[in-house]
Amino acid sequence: MAEKTWTFRLEDGEHTVHLEHSLWSGRRTVTLDDRPLVDETKKFNILSEYPFQVNGHDGLIRVRSNGLAYNYDAAVDGKSLTTGRPLQASLPMPAWGWVFVAACVLIPVIALGGVIPVIIGGVGAFACSLVARNASMATGTKGLSVSS
Repeated sequence: MAEKTWTFRLEDGEHTVHLEHSLWSGRRTVTLDDRPLVDETKKFNILSEYPFQVNGHDGLIRVRSNGLAYNYDAAVDGKSLTTGRPLQASLPMPAWGWVFVAACVLIPVIALGGVIPVIIGGVGAFACSLVARNASMATGTKGLSVSS
């Protein structure tokens, strides 16, 4: 079970956000100052975000997977508690993103199956969904950027 704890200071004192994530069952538990915020199970989920409020400040917990490992981050007022860089909530999948995901899913169908087309289609669909939902990139430049 993966566990991550972030501590941050606001004008009213110190606060703690704690995340527990079972990699096998997909269960996620988030607490804020020992009060439960989230208790859910999501298997095979590559991106989950849990917004919260602390005394008028907006907070966000992000759980993201690259398919091999999970990355956890928390933000208060749009600033990451891990890196100090801006962290915004991801966008919902736009309609044009679904077109690219569908095109990638069709790759193994058009290729009449095979392991390599399935891998190419799966990785392509995963990458398209991440780029389409990336709030830090302008829509017009999403196809031009290699790194995020």
